[in-house]
Amino acid sequence: MSLLSEWEGQPVAKWRETWGIPHLEIFRIITSTNDRALAVGRDGRDPWSTVLAESQSHGRGRGGKKWISEEGQGLYLSLLVPSFEPDHLPLVPLRVGLAAVKVLETIQNQIPGSTGKQLALKWPNDLLLSHRKVGGVLCETAGEAGIAVGIGLNVRPLSERMPQGLREVAGSLDEGFGFRVDRGELATALISGIRASLQGQGAVLTPEELQEYSDRDALLGQKVESEAEGVGVALGLTPSGALILEKVGGALRKIRAGSITKFIKEDA
Repeated sequence: MSLLSEWEGQPVAKWRETWGIPHLEIFRIITSTNDRALAVGRDGRDPWSTVLAESQSHGRGRGGKKWISEEGQGLYLSLLVPSFEPDHLPLVPLRVGLAAVKVLETIQNQIPGSTGKQLALKWPNDLLLSHRKVGGVLCETAGEAGIAVGIGLNVRPLSERMPQGLREVAGSLDEGFGFRVDRGELATALISGIRASLQGQGAVLTPEELQEYSDRDALLGQKVESEAEGVGVALGLTPSGALILEKVGGALRKIRAGSITKFIKEDA
């Protein structure tokens, strides 16, 4: 691990002050920002301590899937969040994803002449831009030490070194927005937005949260296939964060875990 003293033209201490957080570590390369955030929690650091890296050698998404983190090409950060009651935990990645997509919409709309391509959420933790994955959320708990809330975003145009299979489904903010995103501004807005989304929230999604998610739900009304329940049409979320799946014949199923393994665009 190699700690940096400066990032995006400013001292790390200045970023910590700007973000209003108790502890900040920024690395040139690290195995995983989530792993380090959990270690920071076990070391007794205060909630909202943050770990950021220019690159990850073992970045990962849900289910242990590899997250390619090329140096300087994305934004890879993890926040140490206070522990929640067990019934709150399934809502953490949903609230973080919603906060993140709202931040991205704000940044996109600040630039005159931006492409205005649609941002969306794919349950349970993917961020999409024009149907391409540009980011993901990974939340991991360490008991009383807290929760590592990790977010990875592809910011710069995708490298030719990225496997072709990933290039076919992934995208980047720069390419999708049509302008160069300021990573410092992005990190500042994300940390603020994530903190606001998780403080003082209840064990169910509010009507406002459900509507905001529905407005950005990439799966809503689409035919999908889940690991647990097979094929059906996605009908949105329950207040507890489960995905509602309508099976052939009208039976409804609530999916609380697992991935959507197939995403079929009916209007493609």
